[in-house]
Amino acid sequence: MKNITIFGLTPFEKPDVALMSKLHQAGAFPILSLGDSLTIAQEALNQLEQTNIPSCGICLSNDTFISLRIPEKVNFVILPFGVSINLFSNLPVIYQISTLEEARQAEQLGAKGIIIKGNEAGGSVGYESTFVLFQRVIKEINTIPVW
Repeated sequence: MKNITIFGLTPFEKPDVALMSKLHQAGAFPILSLGDSLTIAQEALNQLEQTNIPSCGICLSNDTFISLRIPEKVNFVILPFGVSINLFSNLPVIYQISTLEEARQAEQLGAKGIIIKGNEAGGSVGYESTFVLFQRVIKEINTIPVW
């Protein structure tokens, strides 16, 4: 993952495999957001297997997707901090964190990276902006990538 410079994450509500192909063609590393429907998520992963995308990531919003069949081309999973790492024990995990304490815990849990999610983001967030939180995190976390 050290050579990855730009992540291309599909929009949350609808897994979009066609957009992943375009992201790959544009030179970004494609990540498929699986939305919130187990059936639609599995259909998208099945479509993904048929593409010429050699490797990608997936992003999950919760732990209800334990029964998914994940294609081999998936290199890692992005999870909100607090979702069990045991769900995808064979995949490296990148955690979305919203506090410095979550960043510390993610590092201790063996995360392969962390994504800063500040208070200007949607969903569950902390009290700090991304910029402020990022500055605090990179002072302490230097063994894994921070995005």
